Amino acid sequence: MNYTPSLVTILSLFLWGCGKDPITVQKNVPKDYEGQHLRWTLPDGWENVEVDNNMQMAAFSINDGDQNYKFTISTFSGGGGTDLDNLNRWFGQLGKPPANTTVLANYRKNRFFGTHTFQFFDLTDAENSENKQFFTAILRENNRSWFFKLEGAGVGFKKQKTAFQGFLATVRLQGEPDELAEPSAPRAVSAAGGVKIARKTDAPPGAPPPPSGPPPLPPGGLPPPPPIPPEVLEKMRNTPPPSIPSQIQKQLGSVKTPAWEVPEGWKVLPSTPMRRGNFSIQGEDGGSAEVSVIRLPANAGDLQSNITRWGRQVGISQENLSKNQPPVQQLEVGGSKATYVVLRGPERSTCVAIVRQGEGTWFFKLSGKNSLVEANRTAFEGFLQTVKF
Repeated sequence: MNYTPSLVTILSLFLWGCGKDPITVQKNVPKDYEGQHLRWTLPDGWENVEVDNNMQMAAFSINDGDQNYKFTISTFSGGGGTDLDNLNRWFGQLGKPPANTTVLANYRKNRFFGTHTFQFFDLTDAENSENKQFFTAILRENNRSWFFKLEGAGVGFKKQKTAFQGFLATVRLQGEPDELAEPSAPRAVSAAGGVKIARKTDAPPGAPPPPSGPPPLPPGGLPPPPPIPPEVLEKMRNTPPPSIPSQIQKQLGSVKTPAWEVPEGWKVLPSTPMRRGNFSIQGEDGGSAEVSVIRLPANAGDLQSNITRWGRQVGISQENLSKNQPPVQQLEVGGSKATYVVLRGPERSTCVAIVRQGEGTWFFKLSGKNSLVEANRTAFEGFLQTVKF
């Protein structure tokens, strides 16, 4: 559906470049936003108010004694700009000098609330609490981005973090299949205002807690695994490792493997002819994730073909991928421009950074169970910042 920008929208975008914050949404949602609405549960003490400009879709006022804070939600087609550009815009509003990628890595935290991963930024200042401060979060889904911004001042502002994160945990896309109960059934509201949604699998009040941990072993323990036949063992010993076809080897050449810093908890595995870097990450529940660094020829498939292939690997059908394209972000890895994409399937996720250098393309990839990938995304993105070609 086409949407013709109004004069107010054009003026709002102009003010963006002049330091005016465009990430605060609008009274009448334009037709371009149809089907992209959100639903949520408001914490106690949050009240709907009129929006300030044509870029806002919702605004709320929060009263805490003699302090008043403001919360806004905005939405944009695509990724809504790079995280570094957004951070520098917020820094400009707070009177801070521009940030670089190192500063960005310190402020940006990938956090999982409810059913989505948000890029979360804590822009508070304990030493200058009377100045303006922000909590912000970005949700990128289905080739659209939503910006959530809480602003205020005073020593009590930082206490609103719990309520802000509690609100994010209730956010759902319209029509989204939900593993949680509808927001109309809140279980409890904390003293700080955060809302807890009742899960469909929650036990009824007074019921004993479900058993935790792995199921008990049968009497006598598990039976031993069957032995490997001697002829199979002999064949395994005498089979050489696979080699790269000579044509591909010629294209790859003898490019030096880049340097990097391995995050704590990653186990370094032996490299292979294809994998210049090879790591495993062990989860507390016994699951594991893997990180690989691979260099292929420059013509190693276009971005859409690679996204389709990675989507199949994590259980996303071509139909769902066509309807819900993952947002594509632009990063800097080792001084070169990189394309970064995250795909989350029903049980598995993958994060891939693609860097084109000369006649080759580098693929940095984290993959594994959803929970383990989400827990290690910050470390993986920090790992990317240490790469030196």
